[in-house]
Amino acid sequence: ETLATILGIPHNGAIGWNQRNWLINENFDKEECVKLLFGENADFMQRMYTRNLSLHHRFLYRVVATHILPKAGGFDEVTHMEAHTMYHLITGKNICVPYLIIN
Repeated sequence: ETLATILGIPHNGAIGWNQRNWLINENFDKEECVKLLFGENADFMQRMYTRNLSLHHRFLYRVVATHILPKAGGFDEVTHMEAHTMYHLITGKNICVPYLIIN
């Protein structure tokens, strides 16, 4: 809550953290997420590569991968957590950004 106060952003919405697997949440559908980010023919079981994102989604990905969920290494592959975060930002569904930044 302190970080939310400092940043002046709400401390509510979806909370979850898992880098290796999809988050289980009643308000989140992994298939819908993958189709939104990568197109109707995308398969949520395959690896998600940034080269398959649209230009706008690639820009959002860089923001998420460098500022919200900083990571070491390359930016070629989209993690489940990055996809989950992008999905919430694109659809306007609430997500607890301070929780993501802290983790």
